[in-house]
Amino acid sequence: MDLFDNYLGENYFNFILKEVGSPFFPWYRSTVLVPEDFLGNPLDNIQFCHPIFHNPPQGPLLKTKTCELFGDLFKQMGVKELLSVKLNLNPRHAEIIEHGYHIDLDWDRKDDSNAKTSIFYLNTNNGYTKFKTSGKKIQSVSNRLVTFNTNMMHTGTTSNNVDARLVLNINYFI
Repeated sequence: MDLFDNYLGENYFNFILKEVGSPFFPWYRSTVLVPEDFLGNPLDNIQFCHPIFHNPPQGPLLKTKTCELFGDLFKQMGVKELLSVKLNLNPRHAEIIEHGYHIDLDWDRKDDSNAKTSIFYLNTNNGYTKFKTSGKKIQSVSNRLVTFNTNMMHTGTTSNNVDARLVLNINYFI
């Protein structure tokens, strides 16, 4: 697992925040996890997403205009092939809820050592990402990037000290 603080330059990071924070930026209601994997009250299994890129083994390719916004980030990360990218917005909740352990992509090549998942934190809050095997928690800190093998079970959370927790979830090959 690799952790980087202040990953992007200030100007580029602020440009990203301005774009995704715009009142005209589209967010789509979604579940956090499939119902059988969600640990909490089913009524709390809600988040807002902005799909950016999805290239499943079978099925249509999705690549939105927003993908261009993150092109320099992908280059800096050494991305060779994108698999899935989406923004997640988890609204404030009265308590911190761990959503449920999962891997983002359950597909044939998930155990490939070049298959990586990165979470890029867009705002600082008291939410976190927790890893099942180690129990390690990565706090949500603005402009932080954590990268790990795609087959590592992890869970995200809600937060309760800001109006929403914002993360960019990236699955890719290096």
